[in-house]
Amino acid sequence: MAPIPYQGVVDQLGWYAFGGAIVPLVFLLNALRGRRWGLALFVALGSAIALVASIGLYPDGLFATYRALVSDYAATQALPAALAAWVLAVAGCTTLVLAGLPLIDMGPAHRREWIGGAAVGVVVAALVGGFLLRDANPGRQFEATVAQEAEAPDLPATFLGNKRFSVGFDSGLSRNSWETAYSLQAAGTGFVVREHNGVRAYDAEGTERWHLLHTGGWQVEGFQVFDDLKTVVVLFSSDAYHSGEVVGLDATTGRQLWRSADLDLFGSPGVDWIRSGDDSGLFYLTVQDGDELTRLDSRTGDRLWSVQVPAPIDRIDTRSGIGYLTGSVTGERVQIRYVSLDPETGRQRFDVVADEYPVAAIYDRDALPDTSVFSVVHAGRDGVAFRDRLGRTFYVNGVTGAATPLEGRVKFGYPAVDAFIEQFRYPQDNLRRLREGSDAAIRCTLPDGISVGGRAFLRDEMVASERGDGLAAVRRSDCSMVSGRQHVAGGSDVVVVPGAILVVDHRTGTITGYS
Repeated sequence: MAPIPYQGVVDQLGWYAFGGAIVPLVFLLNALRGRRWGLALFVALGSAIALVASIGLYPDGLFATYRALVSDYAATQALPAALAAWVLAVAGCTTLVLAGLPLIDMGPAHRREWIGGAAVGVVVAALVGGFLLRDANPGRQFEATVAQEAEAPDLPATFLGNKRFSVGFDSGLSRNSWETAYSLQAAGTGFVVREHNGVRAYDAEGTERWHLLHTGGWQVEGFQVFDDLKTVVVLFSSDAYHSGEVVGLDATTGRQLWRSADLDLFGSPGVDWIRSGDDSGLFYLTVQDGDELTRLDSRTGDRLWSVQVPAPIDRIDTRSGIGYLTGSVTGERVQIRYVSLDPETGRQRFDVVADEYPVAAIYDRDALPDTSVFSVVHAGRDGVAFRDRLGRTFYVNGVTGAATPLEGRVKFGYPAVDAFIEQFRYPQDNLRRLREGSDAAIRCTLPDGISVGGRAFLRDEMVASERGDGLAAVRRSDCSMVSGRQHVAGGSDVVVVPGAILVVDHRTGTITGYS
């Protein structure tokens, strides 16, 4: 872990530069006007010694502190400029000493001495300024490529099973095998893969289009895709205290849209935007700081609005609105409310009671707060689902706010389609139902032994795992099996991206693309 930087280092560097240059300059001017060459030399030399001695005020050394800051923290204009001013103050005093040496016990100053001193000062300023101010370049430690604009293919309609490509990825970065979105997400003309120090984008044929990699030892803490697969937002961090930088990229070209080192974007609990609870992505980029919720424009990084929210909350948005679940206890009853905000203005769209139950019905009240909710997931584009302290599951319509109890549980929710799978516990663990539409109506029941992951929805079909027999295609219209397709071995997960169907195998670190 890198040391915490010396507090106020940037401001103090500036003040040292000011005090080390302006104050001695006044004395120098007075000494030179009176042709008191010895006093001028004394002031210049003493100032230089004092400035150099001030390095000792920093526990780890001034230049070591500077190097740690520019290596482990986002580039700023203030830090390099402040240190440049400090060094140039020392250089200026030294230059005056060198230029003043020939003037001691001599007559009037000769022009060539002053020209020589000025030349030395210009050279020193150019060298020091050029060396230090390059650290102010925010892209100095990034290796980036960009691609041309291209039309994104549609999501596949059916699963044919024809293998098209295979690419590797670092599966060791995933926290759990089922959290594929930690390493891979649909974006742009295909998909984006997370690496230790950056992200790399591929098209639907498995060909790399662009990448953004950090060359200075920083790592990717997480990334998300917004704006209907058009924007990739990546969080980079070193191992230093409160270090971080967020970069917004165009998903098709890899062109940088914005960057920010604001602490509320990567400091806890603002870091929640990096990944959603159900591994299925987000609609809007929001950060929370205490009781304030702020929406940012994911294409520009601009802050659009901020509103006050209760704490704690469980944030979960829909296509229609930015929402959250919050609970309260009144008397002997618990209420769980879902609040939806207008994405454009932050104004409240609705505030509804999604669930209510008596406190006495809670088993083992000491284990968790009475208002706790679990398995908060997307349930299609315009719905959310959650479980309460009694183990019951509820679906909330993100358009109307209507809350509906479900018999089973929603394990996977995919916000790219208006559909989700309802699963059941033992002894009905083989029962899975497809629900569709914002009202979550039951469409059909999946065949026995068939399961569908959260991101395996095609336009007309679903890519399902068939128990012990790889992958199969199931019609979304009636949940019937599609026959006559090529056999495809199952992996850890299936991800549908523009133009391709990806089978992800965390054991081998392989992404295989199918038509």
